[in-house]
Amino acid sequence: ASDVYKRQVLKEGGYADIVLMDLPKLKILSTELEPRQHPKGIEYVLVKGELAAEKGKHTGARAGKVLTRRK
Repeated sequence: ASDVYKRQVLKEGGYADIVLMDLPKLKILSTELEPRQHPKGIEYVLVKGELAAEKGKHTGARAGKVLTRRK
C-alpha cells in the first residue's frame, strides 16, 4: 500500500501522527517576531507511533519526514 493509505487509519504498522492537548489550557505563544515559541497545553505528540513530546516537552525523537504534494 502507498504511504497515503497508511496515513488514513490508526492501526498497527500505520503512521500514527497524534496530538493530545488540553483544549481549555491551549495557549499559542508564538508571534511574528518569535515564531518558534511552543504552545502551552499540548501534552503529547506521537509521530509515526513514536513519542515526540511528553508532558509538553520535546523528547528529541525525529520520526517524521517532510510531506510534499505530488502533482
